[in-house]
Amino acid sequence: MSNLTELLPAGGSGKTADFVASGALSNGSTVVLKADGTVEVVGESTTTYTESIPAGAETSPNELQTVYHSAVFTDTANVFLLAYMDGPTESGRMVVGTVSGTTISFGTEVVFESTSKVEYVSMAFDPNTSGSFVVAYRHYGSTSSGSPKVIAGNISGSTLTFGTSATVQTSPATYISVAFDPNTAGKFVVAYKYAGSVDEGRATLGTISGTAITIGTTTAYESSVGAPYTALSFDPNTAGKFVVYYRSTSEYGYLRVGTISGASISFGTANIFNSYGTFGGDLAFVTGTANKFIVAYKNENNSYHVSSALGTVSGTSVSIGSSVTARSANASEIKVNFDPNSSSRFIVTTASSGTSVVVGTLSGSTITYGSQNAIDSSEGAGITTAFDANSPGKFITVWTDNPDGEACVSQLSASETTINLTADNFLGTSTEAYSDTDTATILMQGGISTNQSSLTTGSDYYVQTDGTLSTTADSPSVKLGKALSSTTVLLSGE
Repeated sequence: MSNLTELLPAGGSGKTADFVASGALSNGSTVVLKADGTVEVVGESTTTYTESIPAGAETSPNELQTVYHSAVFTDTANVFLLAYMDGPTESGRMVVGTVSGTTISFGTEVVFESTSKVEYVSMAFDPNTSGSFVVAYRHYGSTSSGSPKVIAGNISGSTLTFGTSATVQTSPATYISVAFDPNTAGKFVVAYKYAGSVDEGRATLGTISGTAITIGTTTAYESSVGAPYTALSFDPNTAGKFVVYYRSTSEYGYLRVGTISGASISFGTANIFNSYGTFGGDLAFVTGTANKFIVAYKNENNSYHVSSALGTVSGTSVSIGSSVTARSANASEIKVNFDPNSSSRFIVTTASSGTSVVVGTLSGSTITYGSQNAIDSSEGAGITTAFDANSPGKFITVWTDNPDGEACVSQLSASETTINLTADNFLGTSTEAYSDTDTATILMQGGISTNQSSLTTGSDYYVQTDGTLSTTADSPSVKLGKALSSTTVLLSGE
């Protein structure tokens, strides 16, 4: 059916028609047509979620050993991708995960690199291109000896397809990290430590078209102090801007701003944010606030516990705030993820005698943390964490549990508002008050509603998502009609 008139009951006029009420309708209320043919009042409903870490039981994607995990959610709610090295074969594999409530189920494994050995797996999903992602990894094989590679893929439904892998450089590399520029479709950066005669930090620009990859310019962001423990994060609020975290051979912690301009990458001056032993570590930009990010790292100056700080980008330089302890324990691995549905909350996931998550809150420039939440008592090597942008506060954690991989769902406290008004389902106004399941007469396009109040004569009125009327359009924009008096409106149906 192409329009609402095809749904009118037999005998219905062009201005009113009878429908079954779903819920109570007040006199003159704005109503929408539901998929089952009933009508309900235009309105909003709020669902509240309480914090629960973990919220569900552990699930294994592979009963054999899996390491070097990397996970990202797709643009479909509750669907994520998990890439890893399969322990027995040392090949690169991927599996589609689906979240249902607090339960994870996995599909069939797909091999993206069949020759061993695959290490330092890092994956990114392109937020601007439906279904597109890249996997970066170090590869040992017949044609490579530890060189970094990338491969592009696409997910359609539950089906994965891959293109041909591309070599980023022919020399060996470690600590590989990949991220898409969220403001430019198909463009990504791979950062890594060049493991040649000189320890050098490098970044390579790449583009994808479908599942084809073009490797572009490589730029050294550090050529004198080494660059182990590389991590990379783009500012979602500033096109082409990212920050690289790395550790020098003197074990100091460094940050450097990168800028993409056309087909090239340039870097600002190196910033030492920690003049003590700095190990592991990760960073993530703040949702909705340009130029702000959180960095977390194992800090020699804090008894090797996990420290964190707020960073601020200004042009091509970085300033860093005071360090705050995120976890009072030594950690072998550290990951930071900002909730994409919040401008203040993030998580720090660590592996230290078990895998644990702590929730951080950013208020202005102040960072505070809640209690540690134990995910698993095993060591937790190869940890990765990813938020579902389509499900407020929901995230998954994956880790190695001696020796198989495990995954679980967690939930931050959150509230989600759902609206029932769309650009196409607005029907009209109720001619009087009706109870649930009553046969309700609805006034539609071309009709004159006389049961409104407080209107300004001559003004155009729009339906708001909470069911009220306003002279300003809401989103979606749904016009009710023109006020003929303070209580009367001509329904235009535009």
